[in-house]
Amino acid sequence: MLWGGIIVAAQVTDACQTAIPLSARHRGASALVITWEALLIDSQMEWEDIYSARIDEDTVVKRRHKLMKLRLEADTQWIQNGLPFRKNLFALAESDATAYFRNTYKMGMFE
Repeated sequence: MLWGGIIVAAQVTDACQTAIPLSARHRGASALVITWEALLIDSQMEWEDIYSARIDEDTVVKRRHKLMKLRLEADTQWIQNGLPFRKNLFALAESDATAYFRNTYKMGMFE
């Protein structure tokens, strides 16, 4: 009888996790982060080609559009309703990106 109750409780808990929006958002966000990491690796390779002037301007535009499309596809696949926008986190990310470009490539992001 005890084991039956434990099994039922585990099944109910598992079923509730898929129905709770926060849990679904967490799973989607986790999958999205993995996809974004792959896109960031591709973006880094693209940027290195751009920075070293190994590709022309038309190719840069085409590759940028491709990365934008891949990001949109990942966003819509994993987070259908979007994530809340937080200005403070966006400002922090922008500051980190500027520092990264300044330190890595000896330039500011918007110079």
